[in-house]
Amino acid sequence: LAVLSEKTRENSQLKTEYHKIMDMVAAKEAALVRLQEENQKLSNRFENSSQDMFRETIQNLSRIIREKDIEIDALSQKCQTLLTVLQTSSTDTDNGSGGVNSNQFEELLQERDKLKQQVKKMEEWKQQVITTVQNMQHESAHLQEELQKLQAQISVESDSNSKLQVDYNGLIQSYEQNEKKLRSFSQELAQVQHTIGQLHNTKDLLLGKLDLVTPSVTMASIISQPSVVQSSVPEVLSDESKLLQKELEQLKKKLQEKDSTIRTLQENNQRLSDSVATASEFERRSQEETDSEMRQIREKHDVLQKSLREKDILIKSKSDQLLSVSENLSNKENENEL
Repeated sequence: LAVLSEKTRENSQLKTEYHKIMDMVAAKEAALVRLQEENQKLSNRFENSSQDMFRETIQNLSRIIREKDIEIDALSQKCQTLLTVLQTSSTDTDNGSGGVNSNQFEELLQERDKLKQQVKKMEEWKQQVITTVQNMQHESAHLQEELQKLQAQISVESDSNSKLQVDYNGLIQSYEQNEKKLRSFSQELAQVQHTIGQLHNTKDLLLGKLDLVTPSVTMASIISQPSVVQSSVPEVLSDESKLLQKELEQLKKKLQEKDSTIRTLQENNQRLSDSVATASEFERRSQEETDSEMRQIREKHDVLQKSLREKDILIKSKSDQLLSVSENLSNKENENEL
């Protein structure tokens, strides 16, 4: 009974540890699911925002470049026309037919030089913008590759966690089966111990009766039939004692078998408990690694977002500068027309 109560207590402790481990696993699973959902949302938002932003930026820059190309062509034509006018005016002056004087000619030459410089600056700005857009496209492709690698790594980690969960569930099922077997054998052991107690009581009762019957049988054998009674009564008692002894030995043998089975189940239960503890520790380490990787992913995502914002600011600055130069050229063009 003491052994049975001890095993029951150990079984209760194992149940408590099992429930604690299950609660820990459930909490880790919930945390992993939340992290995966959050990462998926961040990835989708990053992809959509970055693609839309790059598309809009490239479209705006392409439109600005086309406008500037048109303005450059117009300025080139005006320069060419101005040069033709200057040449014609110079020829007319040489022929003595009047026309522009030397001061006007100098002013026109200076204006032409200014226009050439502005055209050159516009070409340089255009080349810088094209280079910036190309660099941003390369960086965007690189960032997309990094994001895809991170997503693939998260998928691998999720598959590994799923496999660990399957193995852990198998260990838990095996543990529960062994626990049921241990409970069944404990009940059988209690029944066998109760039967042994009853047999011991019966044996003591029969031995007491034998002690009481032996004197009376001895007296009766002396008076009447000594030889027959002395031979029959001990034989009957001896047969009953042998049967009881045999049954007692069988019960002891069964009890030993049950004890051996219980020890085997306890060893298996201990091994399963160790396996569950190992799996729980591995699960905890895997969860810590997953959390660390998720933090790194968030940090990389923040760095990428910061880089994209800086690129947007740079592109906006370049666009503002292009617009400013375009306005200056338009003002110069209006002044030239005047």
